[in-house]
Amino acid sequence: MAVFGANYASQMQATYAAVPDYSVPIGSRKYVSRITQREEELPVSIGIIAGAGCDHMLADLIVDMGESVEAFRTTVKTGRTLW
Repeated sequence: MAVFGANYASQMQATYAAVPDYSVPIGSRKYVSRITQREEELPVSIGIIAGAGCDHMLADLIVDMGESVEAFRTTVKTGRTLW
């Protein structure tokens, strides 16, 4: 017997609800890798979901965060680190 929602992924909430979803990198977390045996960084991000039809409001919120929060970074590099 199949259980409804048994394979529900919390990362898919916006997709299932058909609403806008933005992921915004906010920092990184250091850890010691078991593979490379050195300190590495993992990206940390937040996911922001809004109601249907609120795409522009959500984009404006992210732009406003970038303009008002001094530590908010607007450029992400490629390579081993985010910034």
